[in-house]
Amino acid sequence: MKTHYFLGIKGTGMSALALIMHNMGYKVMGSDIDKYVFTEDKLLEAGIEILPFNAANIKEDYVIVKGNAFNEQHQEVAKAIELGVEMHTYIEMVANLDKEFVSVAITGTHGKTTTTSMVAHLFNKYKNASYLIGDGTGVGVSDSDYFVYEACEYRRHFLSYFPDYSIITNIDFDHPDSYKDLEDTIEAFKVFTNQTSKKIIACGDDENIWKLPSEHLITYGFSDRNDYQARDYKLTQAGCEFTLMKQEKVIGKFSAPVYGMHNILNLSAAIIVSLLNGISVDQINESLDSLPTNRRRFEETFIGGNLVIDDYAHHQVEIKAVISMVKQKYPDKDIISIMEPYTFSRFNAFIDEFAESVEGSYMTYICPVDSSAREIRAEGTVDSDVILSKIPNSEWLTLDTISKLNHHQDKILLFMGVAAGKYADAFKHQF
Repeated sequence: MKTHYFLGIKGTGMSALALIMHNMGYKVMGSDIDKYVFTEDKLLEAGIEILPFNAANIKEDYVIVKGNAFNEQHQEVAKAIELGVEMHTYIEMVANLDKEFVSVAITGTHGKTTTTSMVAHLFNKYKNASYLIGDGTGVGVSDSDYFVYEACEYRRHFLSYFPDYSIITNIDFDHPDSYKDLEDTIEAFKVFTNQTSKKIIACGDDENIWKLPSEHLITYGFSDRNDYQARDYKLTQAGCEFTLMKQEKVIGKFSAPVYGMHNILNLSAAIIVSLLNGISVDQINESLDSLPTNRRRFEETFIGGNLVIDDYAHHQVEIKAVISMVKQKYPDKDIISIMEPYTFSRFNAFIDEFAESVEGSYMTYICPVDSSAREIRAEGTVDSDVILSKIPNSEWLTLDTISKLNHHQDKILLFMGVAAGKYADAFKHQF
């Protein structure tokens, strides 16, 4: 059996895919930066070898799985090309798995990871499914019937996939470095919709969903115009409760320890695709209390006299949503928002929206834009300090000045951003 060598194995998608293939019986190893990344924990637990980047790692009999960020100038890619080694991108490998099983793809601008986790939880328990989640979680089962996976729209990556079922949580303009505008984004989702062979479950409360081809489209949401409606909902400190209806018929009553109106929608989508594939209402209800939490999604730690919450939210819609979740669960606590915008292109396109997104915070700290992962700062772009004048009671924060947060007591310190975990970790390491 050939070794599948993952170049960039610590990436969230790559690490999850490596775990899936390892669990399916493939021989897996890989390489990455010689610096700790949280995704490596499960890789090492599984006995998967991780090497630092080095051209000498590449062998002629390997199959290379290349992370999306690596081009022909990378030393290991260049060596693989020199040796004529078989090489596939991450997207190509996921597309191959997509063809082997009954596949369920979850996409949308916001809520992909949470919804994928919900679907994976239900299908893995009742349908013998493998799954790939964008927080670095991957589980492979050798005799799987289903493959549940997160399909990212960035750079139109999801157009490589041809799933049986799709969930579309929403459509928003999020990637100005990949799409011209909202209409360009919608056009890509139209193509993806046409590549789904059975059913598309989409949130019809988003007006952009109604611009998609209607064939095979099933809508859900709070509005009466949808095929499925979430009714009689309650948001409590313990989570949410709601009744799912279909054309005035009660499908079931559900409760789960999740927060925010958006998570009622996410859970509705997971329930609908489960019902379409033979999982019963009773089975779903039996599983909801044990819904897993995702890495860097509302991760809570009590430290230094405060509750620290670390969350991946990096788009203004997601920031508003996570603040609403905090208020629901902790209605009597003041929120200190620590926001690290992700990429100069996104921040510069949505400065005013970012300022509005933290409304309701007791105080806000703004960190420098994180763009190291995927772009070079273009001439004329500004850093996130320009937003300070737009946000009342706000301050600039860097890793060197993290001790500013120490004077807060009995507050919620809400760290938000793709890489904002490093700020949360820096704060925790002081204690």
